[in-house]
Amino acid sequence: MTLRIGAQLWSLREILQKDPMGTLSLLSDVGYRYVEPAGFSVQDKTIQGFRPEDLKTMVETQGMSMPCGHFFFLPQEVHIVCECAAQMGMQYIVLPYLEDAYKLSKDTYKKAAEMLNEIGVIVNSYGLRLAYHNHAYEFEMLNQQHPFDILLENTDPNFVFFEMDMGWMEYAAQSPLSYFERYAHRFPLWHLRDLDAQTKNTTIIGKGIVDFKGIFENQHQAGLEYAFIEMASGTTALLEKMIQSIRNLQQCLS
Repeated sequence: MTLRIGAQLWSLREILQKDPMGTLSLLSDVGYRYVEPAGFSVQDKTIQGFRPEDLKTMVETQGMSMPCGHFFFLPQEVHIVCECAAQMGMQYIVLPYLEDAYKLSKDTYKKAAEMLNEIGVIVNSYGLRLAYHNHAYEFEMLNQQHPFDILLENTDPNFVFFEMDMGWMEYAAQSPLSYFERYAHRFPLWHLRDLDAQTKNTTIIGKGIVDFKGIFENQHQAGLEYAFIEMASGTTALLEKMIQSIRNLQQCLS
């Protein structure tokens, strides 16, 4: 089983700021080959406080790459985002959440889908792809339908893809496999986050309740390209848990 496993960098932002090269070197040494940054500033065109070209150089120096990143932006700012993502050699721009105005009703989610379609076409013109990252609120029922399904059914599969967060799927009591079956090849990006059985808080992969082995057995149906291990913000001993998580995942899938 070929695995392209990366590290989501947002929860590591404070550590990364203090020691960027040391942090990236440690991630590379334990087997991470990809990273996914977040926290883009449209105003000063930085991501997690770094200039795109500087972050790209640091990541590549450690033998890693950045196939995608999280960018929250308004539709009129899409060209700025595309230019920065292309500068970093990315393949995907991930929209991490929707504005609250889109979360009110079935109709507003349809408007969100229209917005994603329009942005997806522009992103595609730069040689990139657009993906949307789910949370748990997309599974709060609206008129007998999940908002996540509204987004999937009303977006163009040629221009809009999805980054499925396995932790939020488990939290919302949803089956990733059901979505892979119904919407095959729409999920090229994954977030790998495990949840404690009692608290539902983020825990080390392999110590919680997410069935990663079963999920990865269906990676081809999902259309998986890259999967990023993530720790929730506020998690203690972040680096240690990121290290143990990739080791546990490799053992689980070997």
